[in-house]
Amino acid sequence: MRAVGRLFVTLVGFIVAIAVAALFLVVASTGLHPAPADATVRWWFEFTLALGYATSLIGAAAFVPMAVLIIVSESLAIRAIVAYIAFGAVLGGAAALGLSSRFSPAGQDATGATLLVATGIVGGCVYWLIAGRTAGLTARVPSSPRDTPPT
Repeated sequence: MRAVGRLFVTLVGFIVAIAVAALFLVVASTGLHPAPADATVRWWFEFTLALGYATSLIGAAAFVPMAVLIIVSESLAIRAIVAYIAFGAVLGGAAALGLSSRFSPAGQDATGATLLVATGIVGGCVYWLIAGRTAGLTARVPSSPRDTPPT
């Protein structure tokens, strides 16, 4: 039964991590400048459209690498946030270099490359918050001094 729960938690963690990473990417790349009073509806429409596009793009690019990470982290019970931050940075760096089929290389644009790496780090942190810190099929049992035999 725990395996079904872990499957649900990892799926929710992946979806939320992709959505938050896309929100970060859109906000960081366009900024949250207040729209003029007469263009508020258009600004929100364009923002929502850009957010949906970024979410689908990041989700498609990160699906297979994240599936591999989820399988490895669940089987080895990797719970360290540093692992998820590093994997997010590597995934963002791969996207910046054009190693992902969904992204073109950032080329000489250091800002774009940095933004993609930061987006990967944000996604890794969010995934760790939801599912990574409790990774593994075995329950985490805290050790207490009463459980150790006296010497």
